[in-house]
Amino acid sequence: MSAKSEVLREQKVVRAAKALQRARSLRNTRRTIGVSGIIEHIEDVDGDWLENWTDTPNTLLER
Repeated sequence: MSAKSEVLREQKVVRAAKALQRARSLRNTRRTIGVSGIIEHIEDVDGDWLENWTDTPNTLLER
């Protein structure tokens, strides 16, 4: 295995671990506080995201 593929594999493992931690945190918040506690995990919930909505895909999320 090359060094580059090993680094990419490590990055994927780190991203997966972070996603798992966020999912567990969301689940625990929902269990303790309820559905209203989910707002703590949503970015910019009160912002102007709806006015700035576009149908163009976000290429950063596709990686």
